[in-house]
Amino acid sequence: MTDVHCHLDNQLLGNYTPESGLVSITNGTGWKSSEKAIELASKDSSVWACVGLAYEKGFKLSEAEKRLENLAKNDKVVGIGECGLNYRQDTDDETKIYQHKLFRAHLAVAQRLGLPVEVHNRNADEDILKILDEFRDVKILMHCFTRGREFMNKCVENGFYMSFGGLVTYANNSRMKTMVKEVPSHLLLLETDSPYSVPAGIKEPHNTPTNVKIVAEVVAELRGCSVAELEATTDANARQLFFKLK
Repeated sequence: MTDVHCHLDNQLLGNYTPESGLVSITNGTGWKSSEKAIELASKDSSVWACVGLAYEKGFKLSEAEKRLENLAKNDKVVGIGECGLNYRQDTDDETKIYQHKLFRAHLAVAQRLGLPVEVHNRNADEDILKILDEFRDVKILMHCFTRGREFMNKCVENGFYMSFGGLVTYANNSRMKTMVKEVPSHLLLLETDSPYSVPAGIKEPHNTPTNVKIVAEVVAELRGCSVAELEATTDANARQLFFKLK
């Protein structure tokens, strides 16, 4: 089973054993975490890395793009991410413009290297789609999909993959449950977003990649298929998107 989006550290890596059958893609959200992702991936054949700077301020864009590209050339890096747009109520125009530039820098690196991109979208549907339209040859994963049907339909039209995590396991999350039933099988993926997004019923304060099996059980039930069928589909999709996994 493949967890296409998590944020591993040494403690979470301890959940991996050769017989677990888990493959995880750990994402960076800055220089330190991106370098850590590569380090952890280099120690375990079932762990792979994405490198990214998320959407935070403070990076000199031209220098950041060059450094990000150098990191992304590592053999254990399968994609660019996490990156994207994060609009809160207090996000001003200046911050949005900076996020747009940083997002484009990630996409430019991905385009040059032929790598997919793991995209974070918080309340930025229109701007996300507008920017991605400039990079039509880049493969996209909308991680931790929480948006509505209109945005989902746009993703389907553009061939974007969508991954679902622990939030879909909560009984009151009716919209997400509806969305996960409607996503075409060939664009569906699973994630944990560990250590965040703990699934319903889990008492531990931090999520782990092993909980992707809980997500799979809920998604399989919602879609009316077996866990084995869902695993086969989503694993094949992961290998299709992240070609280094093959």
